[in-house]
Amino acid sequence: MPSLPDHRRPLLAFSAAIALLWPAASDALQLVEKDFALDNINNLQVAQAQVQINAGERRIFVPQPRGAGETLDDSGGRARAQGDLVTTTQGDKIVGKVLTIESGGRLRLTAPHFEGEVVVLASALDTVELNPTEKPKGDDAVSLSNDDTIVGELAAITPEAVIIETKAAGPVKIARNIVRSISFSRSTATAIESNFESGKMDPWTARGGGWTVTGGALTCHAQGGEPHTVFAKFDQKEAVTMEAKVQATMGRYIHVELILAADNADGQYGTNSLIARFYSSQVSLMVMQNGGMNSFMDRHIGRMVSDVTLRISYDPAANKTRVWIDDTDLGEYAIPGTLPAGKFVMFNARYPCRVTKLRVIQGIVGPTQTEKEDPTDAHVVRFANRDRVAASEVTLRDGKLVLKTAFGEVAADAAKAQSITFLTKGIEKPRRQKGDVLVETADSKFTLQFERLTPEHLIAKSAYLGEVKVLRSCLKRIRFNIYK
Repeated sequence: MPSLPDHRRPLLAFSAAIALLWPAASDALQLVEKDFALDNINNLQVAQAQVQINAGERRIFVPQPRGAGETLDDSGGRARAQGDLVTTTQGDKIVGKVLTIESGGRLRLTAPHFEGEVVVLASALDTVELNPTEKPKGDDAVSLSNDDTIVGELAAITPEAVIIETKAAGPVKIARNIVRSISFSRSTATAIESNFESGKMDPWTARGGGWTVTGGALTCHAQGGEPHTVFAKFDQKEAVTMEAKVQATMGRYIHVELILAADNADGQYGTNSLIARFYSSQVSLMVMQNGGMNSFMDRHIGRMVSDVTLRISYDPAANKTRVWIDDTDLGEYAIPGTLPAGKFVMFNARYPCRVTKLRVIQGIVGPTQTEKEDPTDAHVVRFANRDRVAASEVTLRDGKLVLKTAFGEVAADAAKAQSITFLTKGIEKPRRQKGDVLVETADSKFTLQFERLTPEHLIAKSAYLGEVKVLRSCLKRIRFNIYK
């Protein structure tokens, strides 16, 4: 009898052992050996068929799925495999390297567990998630009437168009009649910025356990009781604003605290600090002085909060603080007593939540959404010093804003502007097209008519943006079939 090759001996031994426990198993394993190439048999996940021997019986026990859909995949709860992730309209997921998406509507990818290329029809695509390597450029944000946002460095405003220089797509010329507003961030320097999208917690530091960075967010697993804390070192000699975008998880409401002017990072609040607590429908302001806490504002906001952007500002020169929930200004308050110069900022959570943004900005910086008292028959320009100008026409060229107002023409330095809200009359909403896709980068999202994806660019077009070429290295996600 000829000897068996070395790579078949473990399979023969395994077959013999199983046959002793279950006579029919040898037939099943013959099918396995027939159906799998012997060169790949070492990849057989033997752990998926566990041997269980009970008193009085011998049988094969096949485990039930453990949190990964209707399969025996044991990866539930783990981070997804490295690579591009393709999700179909049926919920199938393929991890690999997306090569191209052709104009004819076929996606081509390779994956280590597939032989050759895999082809998926565009009509079956739901989402393609890629791995951007380029960082965003600029902080000016142009908001469009279809809720798209394009972020970059604003270059020009004319009566016909807004031009913004982006890292992902170069200069983008946007038809003025679909622009809802522009937010300038160049006038406010960000002192501390989270980068949870990259999977990193820096520059924040967690005290103890309970915090992870998953799915582009800082996630707290607290279940009540003592707060879970992250903190960052930052000298606060001048006015600052802290901002957190928080979403409660597990069906609960938020219970978090934003803390400024902490003199140290000891305990929950330091020895001296200013604290804004957001709990369900309640907002409280407190000051910690020499280890003792004093509450000086308690307010109900009329609704339980579960997904929200929170802000607190502190001006040490005026010894005052201001609080916002989303675009609602809850007012300015005098702080009882005085605080020493702050050296840390902190964030506490007592209930499970996801934090997608956590930053500190120099100056008193509130939301830039349209205020109820804005005039409805003019464009509105807001400045960092809280001035507001109504204008019938707004243009930007060479860093200068020119505003036509009822009192004549006014010129202003664009670096001092905070936002522009355009007159709603005349704004159009882009028409939906069958081939539209939602293209997302790290900071922007565009609705475009998809043409093709190459190894270097996504190529698309729009009646309002013209032809757009987005760098593949900046692409985060492409959503297909968005009008289901």
